[in-house]
Amino acid sequence: MARGWVEQVQSRLALRLHALAAARLEAALTPYHESGQLSSLVAGVAGAAELERALGRDGRALGMVDGLLALAALLALVALAANVLPFLRDRTRRDGQP
Repeated sequence: MARGWVEQVQSRLALRLHALAAARLEAALTPYHESGQLSSLVAGVAGAAELERALGRDGRALGMVDGLLALAALLALVALAANVLPFLRDRTRRDGQP
């Protein structure tokens, strides 16, 4: 949708367009932002959190990013445990047998 606005509207009317988009659209919209066809691009929760921080406001996006960071840390710990525990279990079995 934003791509259509840039290609159809901005190119004809020379308007300043700003885009607030889902993170998955960032790769498709970045060339338009880099070429100057999009004046600004805020993509995903991380982009919204950066905007809130730049504006000096504490909003919902900053809290969501903190939650996503905590989830990522938890997933990393689970992945580490899932890879280390079987190794330790096998090691204790080998040490216990003659």
